[in-house]
Amino acid sequence: SVGNPMLKTQAQFRYELKYQHKRWLRFALSYNHFIDVILPTTTVVEDIFYTKQDNIGEGYMLLFNTGLNVPVTEWWTANSDILLSNIGLKGETTQSPIHFSTYIARLNLNNQFSFKKGWSAEAGAYYASRDYNGQTFTSGMYRVNAGIQKKIWKDKGSIRLNVDDIFHSWVYQNGSVGLANAQYFQTIRNDTQRVGLGFAYRFGSDTFARKSKHKDNALDEEKGRMQ
Repeated sequence: SVGNPMLKTQAQFRYELKYQHKRWLRFALSYNHFIDVILPTTTVVEDIFYTKQDNIGEGYMLLFNTGLNVPVTEWWTANSDILLSNIGLKGETTQSPIHFSTYIARLNLNNQFSFKKGWSAEAGAYYASRDYNGQTFTSGMYRVNAGIQKKIWKDKGSIRLNVDDIFHSWVYQNGSVGLANAQYFQTIRNDTQRVGLGFAYRFGSDTFARKSKHKDNALDEEKGRMQ
């Protein structure tokens, strides 16, 4: 990597519309226009790759984001966040032009389950589609998480077991786009697959918690009168 003393400030113009219905539905629609987009660019000299931050023409991003929180049954609550976008970039690097337009998706799902006798569980998944960043693309990838919990000792304590990235599928696979007479591919596999076992205990009494909450509410009311 090398520096770039000629780097100019990136300008962004954003237009956004948001809507929320109670606590279970929300969405946002935005359009972003970029000038002098700052992205990493790569120059190939013989067999050496030089990467630096550079200004690359103009770009845009049309983004739609929605979230849903639905109690499916008395014991099952589903949460979802969906992001869909169309992005484009048009400009020049020192060795080649960059001109593309593509669609990108992000999906985040989380399910919470409440059972009898203090048992609860959750299961979730996250998916990211193919993405672009200047002269680099990243292939789509996903991960799945799950956990289970048991409350004990009159709900004062809890034992929790959780597993992150169950299938060890969160793997970065990158490649080059638009390099002059060269191409590269890269695979990055981090230690994202983990198993955790935890214990928690809540000290104090419910009476003290209720008094503390009442005190906080009174303080909030006093602050509201002073404003």
